[in-house]
Amino acid sequence: MVVSVPALALALAACPAPGGADAAVRGAGELAPDADLAVAAEALAWCGPEASTPELRARAQRDLAAVRRVAEAERRAALIYPAGGRVRVEAELDDAAGEVRERADLLARLAADARAMARADEALSAAEDGRWAAAGPLLDRALADPAVGRVAGAERLGELTAAVRRAAREAGPWAGLRRAGLQVGALLAAFAGAVLALGAVRLATGRAGRERAPRYDIALVDGEGGASAGLALLLLGELRGMRTVPTVTAEPAGELGSVAVLRAPALGEELRRLAAHLDRSAALSVGFLRLPLRDLWLGLTRLLFPARYTWRGALTRHRDETRFALQQLDRRTGRRREWSSRAAGTDARGRAEAVREMAYRVALAGISGTPPTGSEEAFAAHQAAGELLEGSPESASRPRLEEARVLLERAVREDPAWEAPQVRLAGVLSRLGLGDQALEMITGLSRADPAPRPDLLYEEARICAQSGDARRLRRALALAEEVLRAGVSSELELNARSLRAAAAAGLLGLCERGEAPLSETGRGRLQEALTEELAFLADDPPPGIDARAFSLARGLALAARGGWLVEAGRAREALAAFREVLVAQPDLLAAQLGIARAYRKAQPPGWFEQAVPWLERAERLAPGGPAAHYEHGSALLAHRPRDVLAAEEHLRKAAGQVPGALFKLGVLLAEELDRTAEGLRCLDRALEARGARSAPYWAEKLVQVAAAEQPLTPLAADLADKALAGLAQAYAARCPAEDGEDPDAREGRLLELRRLRRYLARAAAGLGEALAVPPAAGAPPARRERDRAAATLRRTLAALRAELASPGLEERDRVALERAVARIGPRAEPAIPVAPA
Repeated sequence: MVVSVPALALALAACPAPGGADAAVRGAGELAPDADLAVAAEALAWCGPEASTPELRARAQRDLAAVRRVAEAERRAALIYPAGGRVRVEAELDDAAGEVRERADLLARLAADARAMARADEALSAAEDGRWAAAGPLLDRALADPAVGRVAGAERLGELTAAVRRAAREAGPWAGLRRAGLQVGALLAAFAGAVLALGAVRLATGRAGRERAPRYDIALVDGEGGASAGLALLLLGELRGMRTVPTVTAEPAGELGSVAVLRAPALGEELRRLAAHLDRSAALSVGFLRLPLRDLWLGLTRLLFPARYTWRGALTRHRDETRFALQQLDRRTGRRREWSSRAAGTDARGRAEAVREMAYRVALAGISGTPPTGSEEAFAAHQAAGELLEGSPESASRPRLEEARVLLERAVREDPAWEAPQVRLAGVLSRLGLGDQALEMITGLSRADPAPRPDLLYEEARICAQSGDARRLRRALALAEEVLRAGVSSELELNARSLRAAAAAGLLGLCERGEAPLSETGRGRLQEALTEELAFLADDPPPGIDARAFSLARGLALAARGGWLVEAGRAREALAAFREVLVAQPDLLAAQLGIARAYRKAQPPGWFEQAVPWLERAERLAPGGPAAHYEHGSALLAHRPRDVLAAEEHLRKAAGQVPGALFKLGVLLAEELDRTAEGLRCLDRALEARGARSAPYWAEKLVQVAAAEQPLTPLAADLADKALAGLAQAYAARCPAEDGEDPDAREGRLLELRRLRRYLARAAAGLGEALAVPPAAGAPPARRERDRAAATLRRTLAALRAELASPGLEERDRVALERAVARIGPRAEPAIPVAPA
């Protein structure tokens, strides 16, 4: 039987009576949950010694100790728990429960004390979080729990009572309005702060005066289905995809790179972007009304920065075509404009084509000032080509470039007077390996202007830099310096500085490979130019230069310097330079491939395993890009054992755009895979792309591969003759002294002449040995090709003898010529054997 507090008091009074002590001891053995432990302890203390049996007296002592232990634990809890010592109190209660485990009533009391603390904490936490609707019932239950009164203490009970009063206020009808007012005030303050901050930034960066991007209030009808939000989004998506201003990309200049500059959005657009950072679940609630804060922010933006244009339009379908009509009202001027477009088909594709054509018409009409073209077809083709090229600025695949070429040629046909597609087409042609056509287009545009234009000079420099030829690299460097002297805009200055650094580093790298002989003075000038541009790019961006564009220019210049260090055999410094680039520009293809090239050139232990992850990362970054496949194929050829088939696969993917890949593929096919005819054709195409003067080693290699084909086939004889003639022509072009040649230029000419002479002599000797071998019976007839090759060989020998007889030769040049004549003469002068009848 559970004994309550009044029953304990009566038992205490009955202790002196016979049998009263026994009843009191038995009654204190099972206490009620809300029993007063002090009264129970007093009853046991008084009545226990008076019990009639020893067993009852022992029991009274045990119960007295248990009651006092629990009372002490609750007393300490009331002191410690309000001060934040809940964990400590729970430990105290657990210890007490272990000591009184024989008393189920006391164990239940201790468990109730622990639950009371959790209940009080939950109620106060809900109140602190402002969840007053949930906090009210929790607070009421906590205060109604007797155990809370035992362990909470006066301080915590006061907090609960105060929280109950506030919950009553906050849950009232005016509390929601007050909270809504505070939220609206906070939102307005944040909006005003954002407007002021963005306005200050725009003033500081000089963007405040630029024309704002137009905003639209659109209602479009799709067929008979009423207003269509999807159609409006489709049209706006096409308009946002228009690239009428440059963006920050690494437009390529071969392995050198270039920079374009970003134009910032309008203030209203920036405010709308900030709305995306608001919590989607945050809302203003008043009773049953709930308004998302993000919608309120966008509403303020529309109210304070209203849409300038109102568009109303309809898309209809007539038989086998889709028609789109659109009317625009300018709220500022009251001007109305109308456009229409049509596309074949009534399906989703026809709908998309009609919307795209409409977007081109609207974008062309919306360009400020004089439109660049009056032809909407030319504008559409130019924009479509820009979209193709923008997604892969550094390393576009050949099919994508060919598609862009077709579009740009269409734009040029539609409006031959529009310059922009011609400039972009020249860049595409250069990337396709058609550098001569590209330069012809740019020089034609330059000749049309009476005065030199820095922008066209820069485009010509970029195309020259893409060729990889030493002469054109020198031209690119000179043009970049001319652009910098012209006093150009900050964007064009940044591009020209980036290109100047890359051209200087490229020439130094060619010099290290022996492809561009330089005097000490010339080498010093190039190193000075590179150091000067790197010092400029190491500082903070000048005013008016976008920080991202400046960072990209710095990365490209450092990557170009790393390429030079690789060729100079300073792989450790090159790797440090490339990794420094990747800190700021982690996706820069030139730096990733530079690391792989540095490992391939230096070949430290385990170099292939370290290079492959960078090559695979570059291939993922630029799928179908030729540069990564060229480097991967080169690494597979340099690795031991060679993976010839995998190397062939990678080199074929790059051969359409990288002449070096085509050359390596030709050597691989001829010497490793026993497919000489196909290899010779690859070598011939590579040599045509670079020229014998730029790549004399390629010409010599082609002659060697052809001469090894015995008996000499018509194809081998013809291509060997062509390569030797190209070498001889390049050598003859460098022999005469140039007008006004200074000592430094003369030294550079003689260095290149000696280099060409070495390749010419070896190639002529190799062809002479091949021609001296009589053709076998039954071999393919090659009489005409052999005669033509023999004639070229004799002309080459005659030219070398004439040079040997000329006055003014230096002694080392005379000795070299004598050796060349002695080596070629016996092979060129005898009659060339012919096939037996």
